[in-house]
Amino acid sequence: MWTMLKDRRMAFLMIANMLSSIGSGITMIGVPWLLVNRSGGDEVYGYATLASTILLFLLFVSFRQYFPSIQNIEWMGKCG
Repeated sequence: MWTMLKDRRMAFLMIANMLSSIGSGITMIGVPWLLVNRSGGDEVYGYATLASTILLFLLFVSFRQYFPSIQNIEWMGKCG
């Protein structure tokens, strides 16, 4: 591990990854917080969450037809 970090490019990559993770975490907390604190924002946030859940479910079900190797997994066959 330490020999990998001696390469400056790898060190920069690790630092960039860490900063990106921090930014993603702040965004995951900040955007819903701002939505919920606005007037009527709790309803908007609820509908946005519902829409994204439905979209992800539909994408998951359609994803199976493009990759036949994952259709052999038993629990995935029960989803649709």
